[in-house]
Parts: sequence; structure tokens; C-alpha cells
Amino acid sequence: MAPPALQWCPDWTPEHRRAIDLFADKRNLFVTGSAGTGKTLLLNHLISLAGTVGVHCTALTGLAALNIRGTTLHKFAGCGLARGDADYLFRNMSYCTKGRWRSARVLFIDEVSMLDADFFEKLDRLARRVRMSPHELFGGIQLVMVGDFFQLPPVGQVAMDGSGGQKRMLFESPAFRDDGVCKILPHEDCAPDNLALVGDPLHRDRKADLKPVTVRMLLAAINAWCLKPFEETTNYHHFIDYHGQAPCMEAIEMVKLTKVFRQKEPELVGLLEAVRLGRVERRHLDVLDALQRPLDADDIRPTKLYPLNSMVDAENARRLAGEECSGPPVTYEALDAGKQPDLKYLIKNCPAAEILVLRVGAQVIHTVNHPSHPDVVNGSRGVVTGFTPDGLPRVKYAACSMDVVTHRWDHCPSPHSTAVTASRTQLPLRLGWSISIHRSQGMSIDFLEVFLDKIFGDGMAYVALSRSTSLAGLRVHSSHVLLERLTANPAVVAFDESM
Repeated sequence: MAPPALQWCPDWTPEHRRAIDLFADKRNLFVTGSAGTGKTLLLNHLISLAGTVGVHCTALTGLAALNIRGTTLHKFAGCGLARGDADYLFRNMSYCTKGRWRSARVLFIDEVSMLDADFFEKLDRLARRVRMSPHELFGGIQLVMVGDFFQLPPVGQVAMDGSGGQKRMLFESPAFRDDGVCKILPHEDCAPDNLALVGDPLHRDRKADLKPVTVRMLLAAINAWCLKPFEETTNYHHFIDYHGQAPCMEAIEMVKLTKVFRQKEPELVGLLEAVRLGRVERRHLDVLDALQRPLDADDIRPTKLYPLNSMVDAENARRLAGEECSGPPVTYEALDAGKQPDLKYLIKNCPAAEILVLRVGAQVIHTVNHPSHPDVVNGSRGVVTGFTPDGLPRVKYAACSMDVVTHRWDHCPSPHSTAVTASRTQLPLRLGWSISIHRSQGMSIDFLEVFLDKIFGDGMAYVALSRSTSLAGLRVHSSHVLLERLTANPAVVAFDESM
């Protein structure tokens, strides 16, 4: 049950509430859903409920980690690029890192679609060994994972095991897909006769309901046979299933959010879902073709989403120096404070530029949710109309106009910590003529142009198109909208349908 102090958000759906209840019951949790279904809102709410002791917030990218006042998963794990097996990583792990693992109570992981199965399994084995709890997933740490496999894929494409094959996605790991079934058969080099220690129900060709005491005996026997800790000898691909009550792997509860909040128009919601699933039909292509028209003229120009950073930089530089801007440039330099290596980490991942140059007429994007203007959010578009006597930019947004003041981004040891180890103070603005599709992740952009000709990879078109909040504010550029660019990974589709 949810704690008595829990206050429901008016927009919580039954799916959101189920996730909150499961979290309150200390269950391992995976939350997914289409873009704009409230995953980030739910994640931040769960973080607020988690307390302060033993809570670690992580993400697969520094930008996403910064948004939840956390760190990257690699930094939390303390294993660098995680080259080598779990035994090697354990031997080279610092005392401080082991202490962090042992004291962890809840581990949040955002953008979990970028986490590949091999790294997940490696961290699982490592956590079991460090925490001396070999029969529990991640050594008994409560996992809360959030992400959409239809969006960002695992970092890199080639597996690091030397096989030359493709990385397995997280849901392809039996550790992730476990449904409470106890998978505990030893390796083939273990003496089969020793199965008699725990009785006939453990015969290789049979499945039986095992009592907890039987499972404990079996696990002890496996450890004795293999002469190594259980988690080191485990091969996730050579198990036989036995149904029982054993806590060998705790089930991961899966919650799929289905109500879309970002887009209100059924036609746009249906189009995005078809692109997401890779099931684009002629009627969807007709809608995309109809979107290849200029947007209504306004002071606020649409943001152009490009797949390549080089295209973004060239476009913004050209437009800032162009005739649509007037007056001299005004330069804003970020104020950085703190100690290394936290400051270096913050600077690398902060959405605020070290040097921001603006002119009257410059198109900008707001990069944080405004605390007192709910209509000005991360991704809101605006245009610089002037500067105050103090030098602050006056920005006209679709919903209002305001003088934009500086914002401080902090690096903290934990999301609830009041200690700040590094900070950057800068205007929460970026040049908004164009941004990369990757940088747009998490944004809701009200005036948007998407360039599909150079789209590459499953899900990229979906990520780009789903940033839009309305059909009226969306324009598509493509010499021809090809079905090959609107694809989804078949394995992801199959997993989504199985939930």
C-alpha cells in the first residue's frame, strides 16, 4: 500500500498508481510507455517517496542523470566501461565503491533502454558478490528502471565479448525477464549424482514445486560443487527452470503507461503510435505528406531537428549571424564553481553552454521547467525581443513574455542532498533554430520541423516526431517519406506485445 502521506497528482492514471503502489511495496519495477505518457513525472515522484538513505539516482547519459540530480550508472557502479568479467571488476573495485554498493537500498535507472543485457547481467553478478547476497537480484537492492525501448537503443552496436555480434537489449536478458521462477541448475561439469542431496524433484528432466528449505540446500550444494561463489559460476543461458518460492531472482514488475499527455489530437497520437511500432500504413504516410508544408509565419520560428550535430551547429551559427537578427551580440558566460571531478562531469553534461551569444531576433529554447510559469517548460520555444538595462534577455514565448533570469544547475551526491559539490549558473536558454534529435530527448516542442532524409536507426524518426505537441506546430521535411525510415526493432515490438 502507498504511504499515508502520499498525495496523488490529479492526472495520475491507474497505471501510474499501480507503479507507485508496487514501489511502496518494495518491488523491483520497470516502467515504460510511449513518449509523453508521464514517465519522467512518475520517476521524479518515486524519487521523492524514496527517502534519503541508500537511494541512488542514475541514468545512461549524463544529461538525463543531471535532470534527476543523479549520476551515470557507470559512475555509480564504479567500474568504468565495465571491461572484464564480474570477478575482475570486483578485484579492481575501490573500498569506497564497495561501500556504496553495500549501503544501497534503492537504485533508480533512467533511459534504461540504453542499458544492454550483458552490462545488466554483469552488474547483477557484481552486486550479488559485493553485497554477499548471491540469491537475490542485484544483491537485494530495489530496482526502479524507466525507459522506452522504442526510443534510445543501447550505446554502441557491437557486443564487447569479442564475438562481433550485436549487443543484446536489456529485455533479452533472462535476469530481466524473470517471472519469479527459480533458475538454479549447476553447470554440466558439476557432479550429477550430487542432485540426490536435494532429492528426486531436481532430476534434470523434471520440474517441481520446491520448498524454500530445499532451495537453500540446493544452492549450498551448487556452491560446494562449483568451488566458487554462486554468482561467479552462473551462466544465464544454461539454466533449467524450476518453479518454487526461492528468492534466486526477484520478479521485476512491469508497468506500461498508455495515456499520452503531450499530444491531445487523436490523429497525431495515432500517427506517432504507428511510427513507434513500425506499422505505418498509407493513411499515415498521407498525414506525413500533408505535413510537408510551411508553418504559419510568426515571430517564433520552428526548431529544426537534425540527426547530426554538425548540421545543428552550422544552422545555428548561420542564423545568428544572419539578417533576421539585429543589434550587437550580447555574450553570457557561465559561472562555474566546485571541485573536480564533479565539476568536469557537470560541465560535460549540463544543458547550459559555457558561452551563450544572443541577439535581438535570436530563436531560443528554454531548457528547464519554469517554476512560476507552468506553460514555459523544457523545450518551450521563444524569440529574443530585447534586453533589460541589466542585460537580461527579454523573450517572447507562445504563452507569455518574460525577462529570463539565470538558473543554477547543481551536482549533488544524492537527489535529496543539500550538499552541492559543483554548480553552473547560466541562462536556461539555447539557440533554438536547430537541435539534434538526441538532444531533444524529453522535450515538448511546440513549433518543430523534422528532417527525415538523413534519419538512421530504428526509432529515430519516432523520437523526432514525438517531440511535437500538435499537428499545427509540426512540419516534416523529406524528399520522399520512405517506410524504411519509419522502422521499429522487431524484437522490441515482440517484447512490447508480451507485456
